[in-house]
Amino acid sequence: PLRGGSQKAKRPPHLSPEMPPGTPPPSTEAWTWENAGAGATAGFATVATFHPLDVVRTRFQVSGGRGLSDLPPYRNTGHAVYTIARSEGLRGLYAGFYPAVLGSTVSWGLYFFFYNRAKQRYLQEKDVQLRPFDHLASAAEAGALVCLFTNPIWLVKTRMQLQTPGHTSSYSGFSARCFENYSERGGMASTL
Repeated sequence: PLRGGSQKAKRPPHLSPEMPPGTPPPSTEAWTWENAGAGATAGFATVATFHPLDVVRTRFQVSGGRGLSDLPPYRNTGHAVYTIARSEGLRGLYAGFYPAVLGSTVSWGLYFFFYNRAKQRYLQEKDVQLRPFDHLASAAEAGALVCLFTNPIWLVKTRMQLQTPGHTSSYSGFSARCFENYSERGGMASTL
């Protein structure tokens, strides 16, 4: 029994008494854009704060820390940060920053937008609440769409992070790398 002796169950907060079950509230569209904006802001803040560690991670993945590529050998994360900062300066630690900011901002904004739109669609088919499977399907759908739209950005970011001062093909920025990907490497197929 509920308080006051009433046996009537409460309706979920997203359904008002005058709305039929499965109808999303009128402000759902606003929440979708607010979530997209919050995701984009969080993506930007994360990249702005932790990008040097992403550069180090990417370079470790390529060289294995043993100098098996054009990159110098690194002993550990601290040594990698020190070596990059000493040989390439702050520019080296923030290599690929613009595509990373663009990619992360777009990725998180699109993810929350697509996730909430998918939940709205599943909610229209339900009477009261979404099941855990509906949340899982919404997240999978959003993740797949985000990967499809942002993969070219991540490719450019990774290539820019791996450039060193002695690299044979250095690019002045994000747009130059994008142009090279599309014109010389086979267009969109080169990024997938």
